[in-house]
Amino acid sequence: MSDVEHIEDRIKELSPQELAALREWSATAALLHQALLAAGEHADDPVLQADALNRLATVDERKSRVVELRYFGGLSVEETAEVLKVSPETVMRDWKLAKAWLLRELSSEQRDES
Repeated sequence: MSDVEHIEDRIKELSPQELAALREWSATAALLHQALLAAGEHADDPVLQADALNRLATVDERKSRVVELRYFGGLSVEETAEVLKVSPETVMRDWKLAKAWLLRELSSEQRDES
């Protein structure tokens, strides 16, 4: 069985809730990746991303944790809210602001290199 067939079989076994979570995570990861790529040619560099995320942590630790849990950890909004002991609305607000902050930071780095 190929890797693709194995993945397809695993997806077929998922519950409706697991499928919804997978779709949400995929959309979340894609949105953040698009935002990072829009920041410039070097924005997809993991070192620059880590540096920007570390800078965000010095400004707002919770927003940084939201990015870590959602983007890197694959947690849903509800799961992230539970871990951080905040409401799902707060997670969504932090997520949107963190993405904008990271985009601005990475865009700034791109301009500084030009």
